[in-house]
Amino acid sequence: MGSPDSLRMGDKSPRVKITGRGFDERMVALLRQRPEVARVDLLPDRLEIELLGEDAENEPLVSLIVQNGGEVEEISRGEASLELKKCS
Repeated sequence: MGSPDSLRMGDKSPRVKITGRGFDERMVALLRQRPEVARVDLLPDRLEIELLGEDAENEPLVSLIVQNGGEVEEISRGEASLELKKCS
């Protein structure tokens, strides 16, 4: 919580967005056990993962997902952001 400017300045954690299928709570629990993972959010078509440190690698996370039955379609990496979404 806070002003948009303070929120933008405060959270520069690296994030990975993994789009695909077959993601479930068991997979989220496994990802949360990884030392480079700070947070995992399970959404209907993707996982959003907050990482600890700029140099955290994506590859071990993707391998864990695939080894546990997930199908990875796309991976994107960036920093946390505040998005304004139009609701209809």
